[in-house]
Amino acid sequence: MKLLKLTEEDKKLIDAARNIITQNKIQNNKISCTVGAALISGNKTYKGINLQIETSAPTSICAEMAAIAQMVSSGAKMIRIIVAVRANSKTRWDVFQPCGACRHIISQFGNPWVIISRTGKARLSELYPMPVK
Repeated sequence: MKLLKLTEEDKKLIDAARNIITQNKIQNNKISCTVGAALISGNKTYKGINLQIETSAPTSICAEMAAIAQMVSSGAKMIRIIVAVRANSKTRWDVFQPCGACRHIISQFGNPWVIISRTGKARLSELYPMPVK
């Protein structure tokens, strides 16, 4: 897999994903919001946060899907770059790759760059080579 180094734009997108977690913490022992996602479509940034319902995992929503729903709601149709970040505190965080379901949803909106670490990104087609369209 060919990884490209992150640009300043990519690093700002990571910060946007981190910030949405700290700005929207739910203080509830049944719901947790520890993952933030941010994507760029055109020149606009869309953000989303996960909703992990502790009493029923199938009803949880991934942060990437929340960000994509926000993008689609605004009329945008293509993802240029996307990232997901998990944070346990303001100082403990990491970038991680989208789950299989999110990879499939993302694939319906182009072949974007996916930031997969603190230092690199790859095209979605390298992470999810044969999507069903």
